[in-house]
Amino acid sequence: MPDSFTPTPEQSFAIAEAEKGQSFKVIAYAGTGKTTTLQLISDAMSHRRGMYLAFNKAIATEAQNKFHKNVDCRTFHSLAYRSVPRGVTDKLRLPRLSPSFIAKEYRLEPITLRRLMGGRYEKYLMMPSRLASLVANAVSYFCSTSSQYPAPRHIQAPSWLHPDDIDALQKHLYPAVERRWLESIDQNHQAGIGHDIYLKLWALSDPFIPTDYVLFDEAQDADPLMLGILLKQRNTQVIYVGDAHQQIYAWRGAVNAMQQMPLPESRLTTSFRFGQ
Repeated sequence: MPDSFTPTPEQSFAIAEAEKGQSFKVIAYAGTGKTTTLQLISDAMSHRRGMYLAFNKAIATEAQNKFHKNVDCRTFHSLAYRSVPRGVTDKLRLPRLSPSFIAKEYRLEPITLRRLMGGRYEKYLMMPSRLASLVANAVSYFCSTSSQYPAPRHIQAPSWLHPDDIDALQKHLYPAVERRWLESIDQNHQAGIGHDIYLKLWALSDPFIPTDYVLFDEAQDADPLMLGILLKQRNTQVIYVGDAHQQIYAWRGAVNAMQQMPLPESRLTTSFRFGQ
């Protein structure tokens, strides 16, 4: 950033909001100088310890070269990785269980259900591998929520099933979901895990993020788990930055923090990308 750079009125407003020490959100549209604004905010608060949080390791690494030394640039996963037992993160290197293996190991049997076809319900046989996929997906979905423990509602059954059968299927598969979760966090169980498992385990420990303020980039893509972690940082200022129009992780449980957060907001609307 050149020394002669003059902040726009919108950037100046965001800096002033940050200096108040309260959490707020910055609605930043495409090409409006979001990264520059975050740098200006961190420069204005250079006497305090800051943390820039990104989803992507490459983005966090690149950001480290843009912020001063009092800002630590990280991902949620890197914070979690160094805080959970090594026996759990070691499971990242182990092979993952396939749906067919889970079906056999958990002794899942075919279930006759009713599905909607042509405006009426007809019988449908759901096979063990499909049931096992529902179990594995339920654990993943649970990991993206702020829930403390897996529940039947985390099993996302197809919407075309009869409502009564959805309820019955969730209750039927719940013991398998609970078992899959407990095996995932068991350091002695020899089955691989994904990164969502240790992130969830860290979140369940009510973690404290050691910083004075957090710059949370691309906040529109946050899932309830990440929001829950940040909302529990009682004495930490959190500045949520993002653009509701650029949400790309809705499939992963993102809830669009930019719209849901009942916080003061500032906006960046002047695009530097396209000229007049």
